[in-house]
Amino acid sequence: MFQQKSNADGTIRYNARLVVKGYEQQASLGFDEIFAPVAKFVSVRVLLALAAVLDWEIMHLDVKMAFLYPWLSEDTYMELPEGYGIVGKVCQLKKSIYGSKQAPRAWYEDIDEYLCNDLGSVKSYILPSYQLYLVLPVYVDDMLIFCYDKARAEEVRDKLRKEYKMTDLGEARQFLGIRN
Repeated sequence: MFQQKSNADGTIRYNARLVVKGYEQQASLGFDEIFAPVAKFVSVRVLLALAAVLDWEIMHLDVKMAFLYPWLSEDTYMELPEGYGIVGKVCQLKKSIYGSKQAPRAWYEDIDEYLCNDLGSVKSYILPSYQLYLVLPVYVDDMLIFCYDKARAEEVRDKLRKEYKMTDLGEARQFLGIRN
């Protein structure tokens, strides 16, 4: 099934996405490992308040097709979609896919590993001072970059864009229903 979308110039385009039937997934190894942490709403509100008071830069990024990046650590199979081939054939998934119960967790582990190992970030559960170097809350495939140094924020944004396909939404105007 195609989803109909409108472009800024009024033309229409169609999008399609292969999605597995996660509701039909059968329990197996790693099946219970599906929780994926996200930034808390209250934390985002505090960061927005601090940014307003301390004049921090706020950049908004959206990862395109986030659930398709991670490699799966457990064996996962899906039936071929209707019209693709012989009915009843299955294929083994090597990478995560939309609809699977493990997809959100796999994405979280992928972005977490990149931020901690490749960018050298440190998870923070408290704000040690207002002189923070950079804060990057992630909510599924949306993220904000809070930083008092615009050049540093742009450097981190550029590194993220080299690793993941992203839409740079520029200065944050709306996030989790909070509008500028």
